[in-house]
Amino acid sequence: MSEKKIINVGVFSIKPSSSIENTPIGLAFHSAELDEFDIAVADQGHHQSLYAAYMRTLPCEISSQMPGMYFDGADAFGFHDNTPLPDVYYLERQGRHAISQEMAARALFVSLCARTYYHLPADNRMREMQVSQERLDKAIVRSARQST
Repeated sequence: MSEKKIINVGVFSIKPSSSIENTPIGLAFHSAELDEFDIAVADQGHHQSLYAAYMRTLPCEISSQMPGMYFDGADAFGFHDNTPLPDVYYLERQGRHAISQEMAARALFVSLCARTYYHLPADNRMREMQVSQERLDKAIVRSARQST
């Protein structure tokens, strides 16, 4: 039997905008201190709006230290637009690939495949979800290289 990992998943209700949006979307964050993953998903919207909604759920001492833009603060992002499988990318920073960023992306992939944005209430609250290591290992993720 495969080892179970716990990830924290929150479904966020974000206001639609007039511009073209991805549906659904997700962001992943890894806390190295706690060795935990937070997954924020929404059934529609833009990643920056989702990031802002997620930031509002964090304690002030943590959110005040987070960068202002999602691509600087999240470890991975993804979407599931009319495709059989979601497209998920981990963010490499300073030319380095961090295993924790790839694992965050894998957790996001599993969450999007499970359609948590439909099965959990969109109440901006984090909930624990158990995922087998086997499912994480099978997740398909790609690098979105950053040169910062």
